[in-house]
Amino acid sequence: MGQVREIVLLAALAGFALAAAGCLQKGPQALANDEIQAAFARFQRALEAGDGVAAARELANEAFIYYRGLREAALVGTADELRRMPIDVRYEVLKLRGRMTADELAALDARGLTEQFLSRQWVNVDFLRGLRLGNVIHHDRHAEVRFSDDDGPTTRRLVFRPEADGWKFDLAATAGIQRRLLQSLMTDRGLTEEELLSALLSESVGQRPLDELWLPLQPPGRSTDRDG
Repeated sequence: MGQVREIVLLAALAGFALAAAGCLQKGPQALANDEIQAAFARFQRALEAGDGVAAARELANEAFIYYRGLREAALVGTADELRRMPIDVRYEVLKLRGRMTADELAALDARGLTEQFLSRQWVNVDFLRGLRLGNVIHHDRHAEVRFSDDDGPTTRRLVFRPEADGWKFDLAATAGIQRRLLQSLMTDRGLTEEELLSALLSESVGQRPLDELWLPLQPPGRSTDRDG
């Protein structure tokens, strides 16, 4: 009888262990949330270290599309074309013209330029490295993630996208955050868009004449394609 009771007890314990393991097993969304947290942590570490290649590996394809557009606009965009762009894009294009020559920029493809932005920390490093991810909201083709910054929880969200090799951070989607920041600066300082851009560019590109930054880096008609 003692052996029978032991067998029954062992069977009960085994069943309990299996049930507990089943409860602890994570579903697809929970696993995705872990991947998102890990990917962003890797991005932050690489960004802090100035490792643009490693940081770029954590980015969604939308980031490379965004930087391809900046490259194209910096090389051949006219002043009229730039003035029709959102203020945040205009600001990035003008800064890029002040930081790189036509030959330097033309030699890079979209991924190469993205890596340059990350390694030289031309993105908002102070903002990005201080973020702490919170709740994840899953949609059909992307996830939005609430986050906290140095001032605490915010109402803004970061975007992550699933790709063949895992979840990736959509850095391009943070452009809206910079746009709102620039608009807030305009209001606080009582400046027009061009006055604000002139003030910011004087700080970021030094003594370069601002009028030159509105001119395309390359002459019209010259090919800018480096991405096939």
